[in-house]
Amino acid sequence: MLTVLLNPRITKDNGDFLLKLVFARSGYGKSEYVFNQIKEFVESGRKDILLITPEQYSLVCEKKLLTELGEHGITKVDNSSFSRITDDVRRKYGSDSLPTLS
Repeated sequence: MLTVLLNPRITKDNGDFLLKLVFARSGYGKSEYVFNQIKEFVESGRKDILLITPEQYSLVCEKKLLTELGEHGITKVDNSSFSRITDDVRRKYGSDSLPTLS
């Protein structure tokens, strides 16, 4: 059974969810569901789609997005990992020189 957790407090003014977390066991269709949702978003004109994937899955995901959406559609989806998002935030807000706490 596919379980989707949607937090209704995290919404835009028009009621769209800003965050969707998809949880299920292996083989239950999570990836297919997510890619179908992304395809629907792109076809409806959305341009602000962020897909967060594990670092080791990024290349596979990019290939699938390119296959599913084509060259034009893939430009509307930002496929990132948490480490890439962290690096982007550091670059944007100028904390590259600060040491990382671990």
